[in-house]
Amino acid sequence: MSLESEVSADVCTFHISSPIHIVLYGYPENDYLNPNLKAIMDTMGIYIDAEKLFDFFFDQKSGEGDLWVIGNHRNNCLVFSLYADPYDQMDVICFGVICKKEHSRRIYYLMNAMKKETQKKIRFDSYDMTEKRNWLQAVIAGENHYDGCSQKIRYAESFADFCRQNNI
Repeated sequence: MSLESEVSADVCTFHISSPIHIVLYGYPENDYLNPNLKAIMDTMGIYIDAEKLFDFFFDQKSGEGDLWVIGNHRNNCLVFSLYADPYDQMDVICFGVICKKEHSRRIYYLMNAMKKETQKKIRFDSYDMTEKRNWLQAVIAGENHYDGCSQKIRYAESFADFCRQNNI
């Protein structure tokens, strides 16, 4: 894998698909927070409450859920696609990071570790976590939707803002 994911000269994007409990708590599951997610949050300076996000995901109706952007959508954010697929028994979400190029090697390393955690539990067809994705490009552009999906893209400056918008 390469770091060819740059949307612009200053920004890199990364994404994985993984069960929400692995994204938030790791595999094997930790008591509090996935250490790789914690390191990503420390690098980005963006913090979430894993328990609140986990509960929010499972409080949604099946077949619903939006793509949530937490942070500055142009160069420093965490992206959670929280669509609750009614046919998905593993509760898989997409998790993405948009970061400044200066953080790309560190974020790549941490996202790759999360991908390996996922593969211990469930194996997807081979995919490149640095591949440009429509939804990541739509986020950087500040759009409210992206091609081929009915999910809304919703923006929150912080996790506290996410909680305010969702009354949690």
